[in-house]
Amino acid sequence: MNRLRGSMLPIVTGMRLMVPKIGARTLKTCVAIAFSVMTARYLHLAAPQFAGIVSVLAVQPSVYRSLRQGFQQLLSALLGAGAAVLALYAFGPSALTFCIVPLLLMGLHVRWHWTNSLLVAVVIAVNTIGAQGMSYLHGGLNQLALVGIGIGYGNAINLLFRPTHRARSGSLLASCEKSVFQLIRVVHRDLERGIATPYPVFRRTIDRVRESLEEGKRIAGYVREDQRYGRVVEENTLDAFHALESMVERVRDMNKTLQRLSNLQRRSDLVRLAALLLRIQRRIIWGKPCHFHWVDAAYANVEARFYRGPLPATHERFVQQATEYHLFMFLKEYYGKLKDLRVDSRHALDAAHIG
Repeated sequence: MNRLRGSMLPIVTGMRLMVPKIGARTLKTCVAIAFSVMTARYLHLAAPQFAGIVSVLAVQPSVYRSLRQGFQQLLSALLGAGAAVLALYAFGPSALTFCIVPLLLMGLHVRWHWTNSLLVAVVIAVNTIGAQGMSYLHGGLNQLALVGIGIGYGNAINLLFRPTHRARSGSLLASCEKSVFQLIRVVHRDLERGIATPYPVFRRTIDRVRESLEEGKRIAGYVREDQRYGRVVEENTLDAFHALESMVERVRDMNKTLQRLSNLQRRSDLVRLAALLLRIQRRIIWGKPCHFHWVDAAYANVEARFYRGPLPATHERFVQQATEYHLFMFLKEYYGKLKDLRVDSRHALDAAHIG
């Protein structure tokens, strides 16, 4: 029975991959394509399908990005059509014209860092040069009309049904906070037992958390972009994701430092500080008040012990003490980012309980 299930698993997985994943943006894009092509046909424009292609480019994940790229694509279309018409009057529809005009347009767009609209300019120019049965100027105006229709419908539909990413951003932030909490809990456990988790194993976990953070930053970026057109500026989770990203890097540094420590002289102090981090981070995720002044005092006391302690008698002891101090500083930096996280995400997250 287990063998049968194992043999069926690849088939089931393949069938799932064949099922389309349709979201709100996909539906909006299809509606924009339909209206763009219908309008272009109603106006008897040549190659009406090109209006639908442009509308695909106009429906972006955020309203700000749609408007910005729509304006840039319109400028690129004007440049492409204008260059094509001038080249046609100068050289005619020769093969050299098909080569020189796209070369010029691509070079200018790369120079201006307009690579997002480079394709529109080149396609507009090629379609204008290759237009049949109409004058050069008429062909350029036809292409500009198609671009205007596609951009217009794409932006109109995106404005009418505005993309919302706030809920997903908050959900991703809650998930990432839990993941980072698990990382620091591993460090606390390693300090208690005096054995570091092998770095290759730990790195795989860190890489998964980093992937989640990158996705979260991407979604939070869309939220921040759309706030440019909102009357009320809401709390945004992008800064919180950046704080979590820095915390992950400090955890990585802690693990790599523990690899070099075989016998901790200040284990009790470091274990206590790591335990305080766990307690504070748990209260942040739960949305409970945090008494940072107590933790500040604990870190200050441990740091003072490093300075008041006797000088190392041997080189090996000096290296040991320096490495332990580095570990302490990584814990302190993590704690600083944790306080930033408290400020950045206090209104962005719902209470998310962790074990």
